[in-house]
Amino acid sequence: MSSSEDEDALLFMQLVNLNAISQETKKKRHWVHPLWQKNKKFGIFNVYKKDLNLDDQKFKLFYRMKKETFSKLLTKLRPMLQKKDTNFRKCVSPEESVLITLRYIIIARTSVVIWKVLQPTYLPNPTKETWVQSARRYWELWNLPNCVGSIDGKHIRIKRPPKSGSEFINYKGYFSIVLMAVSDADGCFLTIDVGEYGRNSDGRALKESNFGKKLVNSTLDLPDPSPLPGQDTNFPFYFAADEAFPLMCTIMKPYPKRGLTNRKRVFNGRLSRGRKSVECSFGMMSSEFYTQQLVLI
Repeated sequence: MSSSEDEDALLFMQLVNLNAISQETKKKRHWVHPLWQKNKKFGIFNVYKKDLNLDDQKFKLFYRMKKETFSKLLTKLRPMLQKKDTNFRKCVSPEESVLITLRYIIIARTSVVIWKVLQPTYLPNPTKETWVQSARRYWELWNLPNCVGSIDGKHIRIKRPPKSGSEFINYKGYFSIVLMAVSDADGCFLTIDVGEYGRNSDGRALKESNFGKKLVNSTLDLPDPSPLPGQDTNFPFYFAADEAFPLMCTIMKPYPKRGLTNRKRVFNGRLSRGRKSVECSFGMMSSEFYTQQLVLI
């Protein structure tokens, strides 16, 4: 037998062995791995469920909301989360799905259902009346006239998407997506847009967001320009932003730090005081849901 025939025979034997190994591997696969079958008894939901239900304070600390609030939330979500048990395995109950999502924010389907059910009530699309009320509140709290909201972006840490290259790596060196948000004077979100690549700046994220496109196209239904206090000339309503955003008729940013006069310094301080409401929004969100420690997958 020649050397080429020997090589062909060895290659054939290797292929046969690899096929046999793959068949053995397939036979060993489980519908549900025995380790995960113990979740019904030893999983974190079942271990702590009884004890947490007996302690209102611990329940709120662990799941970030009161039991009464959770019951109302579950009542709204149950119709869209309820599944049927099969002969192979039991489904995850709506209660367990919601509680795990509140604790770890890792169940994509539950998160989507929460958004679909709650968004029309708690984060509807702002109307002209919404902007007017927000501007009135900014003047009362922060002495900032014609300001309808403060805008900023926040990086949400994520697990590296496959084959994403450097698109999601931000300037801090970790993978993220950008949450672009607008807050009112009291630190409540008025509208959000999430999903832009982490490598993009706040200005770029705003430009690519639906909110930014509506802002450029003048389709946000902002109030008509009105005079500032003590003035007769109409002035447009605007959003307070930092140096990372472009200067527009509807976006007010501070003066550059170089060459500041006293008049410009006072203006920057007043604008910064009003803009901090969105920073407070991000701070409350991070404190409540630990977004700095979580890694979304």
